[in-house]
Amino acid sequence: VHVYKLGGEGGTEWIQHQILSEADSTQLGTSLSVYGGYLAVGAPLSQYGKGEVRVYTLSGETWAPLSVLSPASLSTDAMLGTHVSMGSTHLVAATDTTPGAVYTFEVYDAASWPVHSVTCSDSVSSLAVDADTLAVGQYLADVVEVYTYSEAVGEWGTPVSLAASDSGVWYGMGVAMDEGVLAVGAVYVASNAGAVYLYTQTG
Repeated sequence: VHVYKLGGEGGTEWIQHQILSEADSTQLGTSLSVYGGYLAVGAPLSQYGKGEVRVYTLSGETWAPLSVLSPASLSTDAMLGTHVSMGSTHLVAATDTTPGAVYTFEVYDAASWPVHSVTCSDSVSSLAVDADTLAVGQYLADVVEVYTYSEAVGEWGTPVSLAASDSGVWYGMGVAMDEGVLAVGAVYVASNAGAVYLYTQTG
């Protein structure tokens, strides 16, 4: 993982600041997400294919290892860390399985990282988390499942399913979310021209 900082004259140049690497074949850097002082990095081939997420924290000017996240319940071919996303309250990571699974870690306690999980209807192609809302793209099923976390119950609720009007368009190939706005990519809409569907959270 190559880390850059914006610097140079006028703050317009990206300067390589640090390289995070591993000696073994973990495929570190398959997925990345940064939020605040945390950097989450997927390593899906670690632990003989179980996979894990390495979490780094910014210490002064250097990214230092903080935690390694790999739930004990993972199967040997789960490949956790194929997709990761991090927000203010949750770090989420997906396996490369069918059906897919998403493990969610609560950010408030960096010592224990309390974990929950959700099982998806198909394999996961994209992830996005924003506060207590989680979007999981599953392009082979042309669906995005949106979950809301309940602090009172301590679990993710029943998902709301979003879909395009046409099938086979790879709806959910990419997702992004911020401040109540969800963007969903569908690459084969309109004779492969592609499209982005925008949703606004209400209520």
